[in-house]
Amino acid sequence: MSSLKRIIPIVITIVVCVYLFVYAVMTLKGMSLSEPLGIKLFMLSIGAISIGVMFAMVIALFRRLREIKEEEDDDISKY
Repeated sequence: MSSLKRIIPIVITIVVCVYLFVYAVMTLKGMSLSEPLGIKLFMLSIGAISIGVMFAMVIALFRRLREIKEEEDDDISKY
């Protein structure tokens, strides 16, 4: 059961990060030189936000894995 507690957050993080990465790449790749500056800045900000959310997801994953490990240590010390 404890391995399932670790695997599920990893899988969810990977799926969301892959989705966000593809979204950011498609957004940045969709820019052309003929677009107005405002649209370029908007698309760049969308791509940057997607990358920022990916980093936040990875940080949250490491915190969650640490929390699961500490929870297991606490459960073992009860007995």
